[in-house]
Amino acid sequence: MTSLTEAIREKLNPKCFVHSCNKGKCSVNLDGAPAPHVIIDFDKPGALLGESETRCDYLFIADGADDVPEWVVPMELSGGRNKKSGQTLAQLQAGAKVACKILPPNIIPKFQLVFVGSIGNSYLRKDIKKKKISFRGQSEITEAISCGDPLTKALKITPPQKEAH
Repeated sequence: MTSLTEAIREKLNPKCFVHSCNKGKCSVNLDGAPAPHVIIDFDKPGALLGESETRCDYLFIADGADDVPEWVVPMELSGGRNKKSGQTLAQLQAGAKVACKILPPNIIPKFQLVFVGSIGNSYLRKDIKKKKISFRGQSEITEAISCGDPLTKALKITPPQKEAH
């Protein structure tokens, strides 16, 4: 049986996959993030969106196992750029739409929108939490974390503890 991440890799151009999430001065720490996973960078070729189409920065997709769900996480990073909440929400919604197109129809993953920004974006953080975005029957508000924070903070999961040697 093909895993979710393998199915996604088969559908998209390999050039659109990346191993980290960083735009300008902003990044997301992926330590402890659900794995295995793929990260689609919508600014790369083959990411299913034309140059002029609205897009979020990344789409994080992780396999599930036994009691761990699959994850779909559209992410928008803003390291100090002045943005409006409507623009950010439209970008995240665009990521959710692409996810809907590329995921097998029988998969209903855990879904979370993530805005990653500098502390100076506090007005935007509050504003984006006012509107839910839908994905395959789920409606979620956007979680906001600071640049450099772990993705696990937005997903509200505890990363596995590293063994002491």
